[in-house]
Amino acid sequence: MVNHEIIFYEKPLIKGYLESPMTMNLNEITVLEVFGTFEFGRDEVKSTHCYMYGVNTGSMYRYTFEVNLEAKTVDLREVLTEPYGEFDGKHYKSLVTKNYFIVSCSDCGLPQVALFDHQIKKVKSFEMGQSTNDPINLAAYEESDRMMQLFVATRSQIDSIIMQENTN
Repeated sequence: MVNHEIIFYEKPLIKGYLESPMTMNLNEITVLEVFGTFEFGRDEVKSTHCYMYGVNTGSMYRYTFEVNLEAKTVDLREVLTEPYGEFDGKHYKSLVTKNYFIVSCSDCGLPQVALFDHQIKKVKSFEMGQSTNDPINLAAYEESDRMMQLFVATRSQIDSIIMQENTN
């Protein structure tokens, strides 16, 4: 994002010392200009699709982009919006994994780390103690689609949340 404008570049980014952005078609969909946090993720099934997830106070967003490498274009296909009133703060961090969009909020009324599926539906949340202006940093290690270690770091501690799918 440059000056609140999303620009896609084809890899390699520099070709003959010339940056060449791909043509963007927003299809009359408005992209919110300010997010508390945002991340890009790719669609594991449709390799031509990627997502931009974002959090704005009280709401979650997922924008679906479709990339056409032959035409060197990117089309914004849809936006999903989901209210989430617990996000009433300003200090967010986020992360996209194979199965989740993960968001931390350190200064919300209920400081937390929340996991959402890729359709931005809440799966699980973890309370993080008292409200603070220090961000809650996130890192994840995914051994497979069925197992993830989520590392949650505050100024004074690092917690590890281990998640494994029940295969019974």
